[in-house]
Parts: sequence; C-alpha cells; structure tokens
Amino acid sequence: MERIILLTTQRGGLVFDPFCGAGTTAIAAAKLGRNFVVTDLDPNYVRITNQKLASMRESADLFGSFVVPRESVRRQKAGASKREVEMYLQQFAQRLGRVPTTEEIEFENPAVLRKIDLVYPTRGAALKRCKVALTGALNSR
Repeated sequence: MERIILLTTQRGGLVFDPFCGAGTTAIAAAKLGRNFVVTDLDPNYVRITNQKLASMRESADLFGSFVVPRESVRRQKAGASKREVEMYLQQFAQRLGRVPTTEEIEFENPAVLRKIDLVYPTRGAALKRCKVALTGALNSR
C-alpha cells in the first residue's frame, strides 16, 4: 500500500479506504504523512485498526518515523513436510500409473496418511499433488 499511496498522493493528501480490514492502508498513510479516512462494518476490524494505529503512534523511532510493533508468532512444527509427503505420493502414483486411493496408501505406508492429516486441509488436497507426477510421466513418453 505504501507504494500505491506514494504514487498517487502527495504529503498531506487524503487517502480513503472504504473497506479497511486490519488497517494496512491507514498505517501506510500515517507512515507517509497522509491524512486518511477508513471505514469497515466489522467492529473487530475497527478495533484491530485502532489498536495498530495507537501502538504505531506510541512506537515512533528516534527520527519520529512510525513503526508498527509486531509480535513473533511461534508455530508448532507439524512433524511432516509437504515436500516429503508430495515426493512419496508422486512416486507411488508413478508406480501405480494413477492416483492412489487412501486405502492403498494406508496399506503401503500408514504413517503417510497421518502426515497428510497434519499438513493438508483434506486428504483429497494431498492426492491432487499426484497428478503433477502423472502428467509429467505422460508428457515424457
């Protein structure tokens, strides 16, 4: 948003965002010395935007530049990687010459199904990755 605001307004100009969401436009406008008007129907987004703007104003650096403080979010490791799962699924699909069923995967390597459940929203989403290997195998013939 900063780039867009810099390209389309001058310092002291007005920026309007009728769907401000989490306040990205308001923060960018404030950092760049623009006036801004933002609106949102969702009271949660209004609260989030107001909190971000308040903490930004409180956290100006030594030169008076606004800084948006951010907290690090530690995510728990899944215990599996998509790359690992996809490599296995694609190799299995190439051996079969088609997309494997969940039953076939469970029979050959039940640990893979547990990994799929950890890193994909659905098992079907993981199985779609097999098509890449099958398409590549067909094109190389």
